[in-house]
Amino acid sequence: MPRLLPECGHTFCSKCLDLELQKAPDQPFKCPEDNVECARKSSAEDFPRNFALIRLAERTMERQRKEQEEESRKSQQLQEQEIAEL
Repeated sequence: MPRLLPECGHTFCSKCLDLELQKAPDQPFKCPEDNVECARKSSAEDFPRNFALIRLAERTMERQRKEQEEESRKSQQLQEQEIAEL
């Protein structure tokens, strides 16, 4: 699940963010990308989800699924046409 660091706007997956949060727990938490100090949370689940990225990923996967279905349909039509020509 993509999680957003509000202070700098960078996004990290929950697993990677949890790993970063475990490093130096007595030190201020800093964004791994740009070193901006961020509010330390107990886990990645406490950071907001990046809904824009989630929606983009969902739309991309749906588009890819439709493209695969179309390619499969075209392949099946071609096979049927080849059989009909025999």
